[in-house]
Amino acid sequence: MSRLFLLIAIIGLVWLIARSVFKSSANPTTPEQQTNTKMIRCDYCGTHVPENEIIHTNDKRYCCEQHRKSDQETP
Repeated sequence: MSRLFLLIAIIGLVWLIARSVFKSSANPTTPEQQTNTKMIRCDYCGTHVPENEIIHTNDKRYCCEQHRKSDQETP
């Protein structure tokens, strides 16, 4: 009898873990957010990032602070 309860508990635990994994892998953004987000190309590496995350310096756009600094150090 205790083996049956243990088996049921293990199956329930596996089901809960699988359910949470599949739920978290779903895209958390709504379709409205996806269509309204403009992607901008980094002038240093070419990676496209959302417009609200881009770093502007003069007429150049960067995906991160490290690329901004690296590009300014280059002659």
